[in-house]
Amino acid sequence: MSRLPSVQSTHALAGHALAGLVLTCLGMSCGSSGKGPSISLRSASEVMDATNRCDFASARDGLPLKTDVSKVRVTLRSRDADGKTVDFCDRVIDYPGDPPFLRLPAQNATRIDVFAEAFGPADAMDSPNAGGFRRLSTGSLYGVDPTAQTLGALRLYDVAAARCAGARFLLPRAFHSATPLPDGRVLFIGGLVASSSGVATIDFDTTNGAPATGSAEIYDPRDQTIVSVMEPTSPMPRAFHAAQLLDGNASCPSGQLAILLVGGVTLGDATGVGPQLLNVFPGVGDGRLVPFKSDGTPLNTQAAANQILCLDPVTHAGRREDAPGAPPCAFSASGLGPSGLIQTGGLSYDFSKAQPVKPVTSTVRYPGSGVAPTVAMIGSERIGATLTQIDANRALVWGGASSPTTVGDLVTVLAGSLGVTPVDVVGTGRTAFHTATLLPDGSSVLVTGGFELLTGDTKQPPVISSAVRLVTLSSEGASSVNAVNISSFGGYAKTCTEDARYRPAGFESATAIDRGRVLVTGGSPSTLAAANHCQDCTGSLLCAISQVSIYTAETSAIEPAAHPLQVARLGHTSTRLPDGTVLIAGGIGSETRNGNLIAVPVFLGDVEVFNPRNTVPPYDQRMGGVDGDDPIAADLMEVGLKRAPGLEATSPDSPDSPARRCGSL
Repeated sequence: MSRLPSVQSTHALAGHALAGLVLTCLGMSCGSSGKGPSISLRSASEVMDATNRCDFASARDGLPLKTDVSKVRVTLRSRDADGKTVDFCDRVIDYPGDPPFLRLPAQNATRIDVFAEAFGPADAMDSPNAGGFRRLSTGSLYGVDPTAQTLGALRLYDVAAARCAGARFLLPRAFHSATPLPDGRVLFIGGLVASSSGVATIDFDTTNGAPATGSAEIYDPRDQTIVSVMEPTSPMPRAFHAAQLLDGNASCPSGQLAILLVGGVTLGDATGVGPQLLNVFPGVGDGRLVPFKSDGTPLNTQAAANQILCLDPVTHAGRREDAPGAPPCAFSASGLGPSGLIQTGGLSYDFSKAQPVKPVTSTVRYPGSGVAPTVAMIGSERIGATLTQIDANRALVWGGASSPTTVGDLVTVLAGSLGVTPVDVVGTGRTAFHTATLLPDGSSVLVTGGFELLTGDTKQPPVISSAVRLVTLSSEGASSVNAVNISSFGGYAKTCTEDARYRPAGFESATAIDRGRVLVTGGSPSTLAAANHCQDCTGSLLCAISQVSIYTAETSAIEPAAHPLQVARLGHTSTRLPDGTVLIAGGIGSETRNGNLIAVPVFLGDVEVFNPRNTVPPYDQRMGGVDGDDPIAADLMEVGLKRAPGLEATSPDSPDSPARRCGSL
């Protein structure tokens, strides 16, 4: 018999490490005295340690709910084996207080989703029509096993803020890939690391550079754990690559996931012995983290061949095999869309075999489902470009150097049934290592940051007035490229000492979030003091910033988020999780040592979760409708329920339905 979560508040735990609101499970046949495992509601940590990084102990355990919380709304949703919703339980609890137990009568449940939102009284500046409440934090647990003997803590993350997660990479890394898995977990593969030995060290060797790893790890948001993927042989090291989940692959056994590893840079010899993978060139103007000397000669590296990782999602066992159809490529552009995954451009070379650097002018489409890839030529050379699929027949390729030492105007629309016929050059795209994100309208792409390319080396970010651009395509091709409004940052004339200014950056990360918005985080700003892009590390090639900005399609403007990242970082990943939050992981940052006198560049294992929901709910009680920041408002409406911020769900036919559904005891 299932034992399902219910809610109890307790003061008996005061002073205990897990003091706070407790969800207590009651079985279907237990009666009022039957108790199962409990889930503790905790606040996600914003505590930093002496090195100015996440305090792992507080991040793992969480903190008590904050003193400004006056109400907590808890929603339980049960689902059957097919994922269909069986029932809801919704209740608002005064906090602190002693509410009744809540029981969800769902006999056929195989999974339980738990949602929690903390509210405080509305601020004087808040709309009087928002219900009198201010949303402070939200959290969720998806896919809880109702028969489990123990359940993890449910952390509530402050809205419009990033907070430390309760997990760290086993091997700190940067310039890795992050791939969402169907069950909500995230797979991380490869990247640059501090040591080729596989030991979890962090210090960046600014003299010798950094090797790459091929290892993979999986993050599970349900219990905030990270586990290693076990493989029979040592996997190929790679960094600056992409990894996409395919619909299927004929060579992967049934029940296993097929992940296509696309391009990247790997070691220049099979043994992995010799010079480190990447160097950080000294001095301004010689580049950043690129495997080439200033004259275009490659270091002891080679382009990485595409592979397919067959992953058992239950045992975490993996096996890799070659993915034929494309030459080995470094710094190619790739993107997943309706026509499968498309890869174009890049460099093919093997320095250990004295192979010359050869620009790749082919485009490869991987349809998935075991279908062989198709290849066509486009004639354009690309290094560090981005590819964004617009629809089944069009893709936008933006920027990238045309060779290690030259650059041209590189903006192209690929079209045709294979997505490989160049149609139009739309403007100047002289950046590499930028971000490109497709907006919900299906015809616009937000391009942010990167490094301007003047002679092929990666140099400074774009000037602030053109660091954020909106590319809008018509059905015939490209129609416009426009700078995005950043006036909310205070204009263009800010100086280094003013935190509100916008800092263009390369090696940042961007991901689409809810309601037509794009979250842009971190990155590496200018190394020139005169450029006024600094943040505490002017002149360093490994400078990382904690900037967080949000683009909104409705206003066509980018604005600063209410709070920066907990840990400044570059070369990290950002992945949207099933509950709408964003997982921000890894990268290169700095660690403060010797009493704040020295900031040492390090590889980060730190993981953060950014909660994009708003403090003041965008909901007007006079109008009815759905609160766009309510995590399951749409789901409630599907079963005939709706609720305003801070209030319980009601049904037009049965206003008391929440009490009946929760089984008040």
